Amino acid sequence: MDWNKEGLLEGLDDDKARADRGELLDELHEQGVSVDELRKAVEEERLVLLPVERMLAGKPRYTAEEIAEKSGFDLEHVAEFRRALGLAMPEQGARAFGEDDLEVATDAQRLRDMGFPFEDSLEVTRVLGRGMSRYAEALRVLFAQTFLEPGDSEADLARRLAAAAGELMPMSGRMLEHAFSLHMRQLLSSDYIGLTERISGKVTDTSDTAVAFADWWASPNSASRCRSRSSAASRASSGSWPGGSWTRRCGWSSRSATR
Repeated sequence: MDWNKEGLLEGLDDDKARADRGELLDELHEQGVSVDELRKAVEEERLVLLPVERMLAGKPRYTAEEIAEKSGFDLEHVAEFRRALGLAMPEQGARAFGEDDLEVATDAQRLRDMGFPFEDSLEVTRVLGRGMSRYAEALRVLFAQTFLEPGDSEADLARRLAAAAGELMPMSGRMLEHAFSLHMRQLLSSDYIGLTERISGKVTDTSDTAVAFADWWASPNSASRCRSRSSAASRASSGSWPGGSWTRRCGWSSRSATR
């Protein structure tokens, strides 16, 4: 393929840089990337990231309609689920979905079959999407800071990033699963389902929470000031906050918090 004729070497005056890009373009084209895809990647200055993108995406096999048909998850729900994650929906008929997408859609339908309300599940998905977006961005910055080297050619950098991503993704998945498990264990260790909840079939939306705080002034006698406040008005105060109410005494506060 004559990449110069295709206009994909424009802006590279150095012969070595042109040769390096040509080598990377040849590799990607041999792997099945179309000339149009390569042109778009060059125009958007993400050619070196294309190998990583392809690795993460897997091999697109399905349209959204096929995902809905095979999983039993309604097409509109597939679109809502994707938007809740903060992702755009591909054009109608585009084969932009892989086996992972099919598995997730199948799992989403299983959640519905188990009795989870769709709207509530969608809200949980929005929380997940916001968290994953921030995590991915932080990881992207760390990734670039770690693996970029001065004087890198496009071909060398693309290969290094792809190799590193291949090792990082499995580790990252295990870390996420472990962190989720730890947080769930911590929540469950302090949660409860009592008689009221079992009779009503609903979990109450408030719980009493004790919160310690430091009642502090910028003076050497701050601790004694706290101890010396003797009147009820000075030693205790109360108010409201968006999630419930609070009561404060010197060095301690408690509140009724909405879950």
